[in-house]
Amino acid sequence: MFSNLAAPVYRLILGSIDRFLIFTPKYHTGIYYYLLIIVLMGLALLVRLIIAPVNAGLQYVTFFPAVTLAAIICGYRAGLLATLIGLVFATYIFTPPYYSISIEVLQTSFWSNIVFLTDGIIISFSIETMHRYRQKYQQELKESKLSEANAMKLNEELEKQIAERKNTELALVEAMHELKKRRVVQHTLPCGGRTRSKAAVSSS
Repeated sequence: MFSNLAAPVYRLILGSIDRFLIFTPKYHTGIYYYLLIIVLMGLALLVRLIIAPVNAGLQYVTFFPAVTLAAIICGYRAGLLATLIGLVFATYIFTPPYYSISIEVLQTSFWSNIVFLTDGIIISFSIETMHRYRQKYQQELKESKLSEANAMKLNEELEKQIAERKNTELALVEAMHELKKRRVVQHTLPCGGRTRSKAAVSSS
């Protein structure tokens, strides 16, 4: 039962990603690449600071969606970079003593950072796998459409050749009939002439 539902759900996810990617640029390198990641993580940090105070915990709650979006839009490298930025924000801002970096802060945030880093890596590479599967599917679909178009073209050419052959055979049959008619006429005319000449001799 679940195996039958997996394929439609996976196609739905890929379709959602494809529709989302319509609104993103085709080139995900250079300045745009880094600016987009910084903007996403900055928005994630801003939302986290708005929804709860610094000492409320849940330091990664808005960073996970930002990492996911970065991986969807720009690929796994962007997801990994967003994960590292999230680690820096979570360690520096949300780990006591807040807004500081020290050995104590690194020790306090070590395990939570390891969990977030692992999740970020898993999310980034999982989405990258989906990207590659989608690209492979699109390539196979393109090749299938091209093969179908070539097959239709070959069928049209074959039908055209068959029609031309039928027309040629029909013309040949008509020519043979015409030739037979001419032979009949050629055979009847001499006979008629001899008949007329014999009739003329007998009358004289």
